[in-house]
Amino acid sequence: MSSKPALLDVVQEYIHAQTTRLPVFNRTGLVIQQEMSKPEPSFQVLEREISRDQALTSQLLRTANSAFYRGMRPISTIRDAILRLGTEEVANIVSMLTQQELFRTNDPFLRRYMNDLWLHSVCCASGTYWLTKRLKMPSETPKAFFAGLLHDVGKLFLLRVIEELQRSKKIDMAMTPEFLQELIANQHAAQGYELMQHWNIPKEYCVVARDHHLESFDVNDTLLALVRLANAACAKLGIGLHQDDNIDLASCKEAMILDISEVKLAELEIRLEDTLSFLNANLESPATVQQEES
Repeated sequence: MSSKPALLDVVQEYIHAQTTRLPVFNRTGLVIQQEMSKPEPSFQVLEREISRDQALTSQLLRTANSAFYRGMRPISTIRDAILRLGTEEVANIVSMLTQQELFRTNDPFLRRYMNDLWLHSVCCASGTYWLTKRLKMPSETPKAFFAGLLHDVGKLFLLRVIEELQRSKKIDMAMTPEFLQELIANQHAAQGYELMQHWNIPKEYCVVARDHHLESFDVNDTLLALVRLANAACAKLGIGLHQDDNIDLASCKEAMILDISEVKLAELEIRLEDTLSFLNANLESPATVQQEES
C-alpha cells in the first residue's frame, strides 16, 4: 500500500480534531474591515485603530511613501495617509499588511509555497479592487480587496496544518510537492469556508472562499464573479502556486457575466503585473522577514 493515502488520512484527521490550532485573524484588520462595511466609515476609527499598532503604522507609512503611491511630499502621519489615499485604499493596505503575518514559516519546504501564495492573494485582491473601479461598481468596491485577499485562505490553513504535523512529528514521511498540490487543490475551498466562519467573517466573503473554483456558481453573485476573474488572470500570468497558459480571459464565464471588454482585460493583466512588481520592490516577503528573524 502506498503511503500517500495514509498521509492524507493523517492530515484529514488532524484538520477535524478538536485540538487543531486555527490561525488567528488580526484584530486590527478585522476592526477596520468591519468599519469599512458600514455605509459611512469613520475616518477617526481608522486612524485610532491603526495608530494603536506601532509596527503597522510604520509599515503603512513606508508603503504609502513607496513609488506606487507617492505624491509630491512624504507622508508622515496616519491622518496624512488617509487624506491622500482615501479610507478605502488605506483599509486595503492595512488588510494586506496585517494578513501578511500569517504567511511566515520556519519550514524551508513550505516557505516558497507561503511566499507564492502571499503574492497571489495580494495580486488577486488588487485585481478585484481594480475591476470594481474600472467597471464602475461602487457597491462592490469596499468589499473587493478583502474578498480577493482571503479567497485562498484555505490554502494557507492547509500549509499551516502540514507545518504543525511536521513540527509535532505526527508525520515522518517525506512531503512531496505532488501530494501538497493535490491536498491544496482538493481541500482548500471547503477549509477556507470553515475557517472564515470560525473568524465570524461576513457570509459573502465565506461564499467567495467556498465557491471560487466551482464550475457551477451563482451568476448573480457579482463579488464572486469579480474574484474569480482576477484569480483566473493571476493563474494565466503565473502569479501564485501554478500557471495556466491556456486561459483565455475573454471567453471566461466571469468576463461575460461582468460584460468586460478585451481592452479592459488586457489592462487588468497590466495592473496585476504592476502590483507584483510593487510587492517585489517595496515590501519584504513573509519568507524574507522570517529568514532575517531566524
